[in-house]
Amino acid sequence: MTTDPTAFNELGQILSMGGEQALARLISAGASEERIVLLFFRRFEPMRDLARTALRDLSDAMVVAGSTIAGLARDLQIPLGIVPSNQFLFGEIPGGRRVRFAVSVEIEELDRFIDLVLDFADMPTVADLLQAARADLQQKIDNSPRAFGFQPGQQATPLNIIIPFAERRF
Repeated sequence: MTTDPTAFNELGQILSMGGEQALARLISAGASEERIVLLFFRRFEPMRDLARTALRDLSDAMVVAGSTIAGLARDLQIPLGIVPSNQFLFGEIPGGRRVRFAVSVEIEELDRFIDLVLDFADMPTVADLLQAARADLQQKIDNSPRAFGFQPGQQATPLNIIIPFAERRF
């Protein structure tokens, strides 16, 4: 049996460019199967069935990891085994980044969620992840307060933090 390197390169290219994250966001948002098929059609096709299945499986596992992490105790180190591995995460140059979390923070002042992406060198505790989400959100607001409808210096009041997905490089 010969191995077709195109199939591997095809999936590797999609994974190195964040295609699994786009799919995971749709899945975590409860998108219909039709919307998911449309994403595949617009961004990934033509694609072999094996690559399509691998991409869907990874994205599904990323979403499961996010919901599992959200249910963990705050002082717990996030177990490595619950976060799926993607060797192509961060492309060719990871720059010290090895773990990625998508986080959505609901802000009282806006009555909506703000989406963030947080990268870590090592697996954080749940408390560290939540604190990083609050700090990153506040930094974004401080840098562009009017873009968020805030006055300069105004502090955001996070109400709820959701973790749509997580993945790791190692």
